[in-house]
Amino acid sequence: MSIGRRSTTRNRRQDKNFTENNIMQYEDLITRIDEMVLDSEQTADSLKQAEKKLFDMAVMIKHLSTYQKTKNVYRGYIKAKDKEAYRKKHESNSDSL
Repeated sequence: MSIGRRSTTRNRRQDKNFTENNIMQYEDLITRIDEMVLDSEQTADSLKQAEKKLFDMAVMIKHLSTYQKTKNVYRGYIKAKDKEAYRKKHESNSDSL
């Protein structure tokens, strides 16, 4: 296939693509590009929001996990008559959290 035939075939494919997407004039192409850029920016913003939400959830999961590990010790501390002795007794356990 010669170079001239290749470029003609490529032009036909581009023309077909433009007509399938209802792009008849240069202004239509610019409008379509602007729409795609706006859509891309909105998608990026949505992705950033989802990433932040996932990060916040990971922090919350970490805090809940720590709470579950220390809940019983704290309840015992509240009920203890000698809080200082109870704290000293359980203080070494909190280092492993």
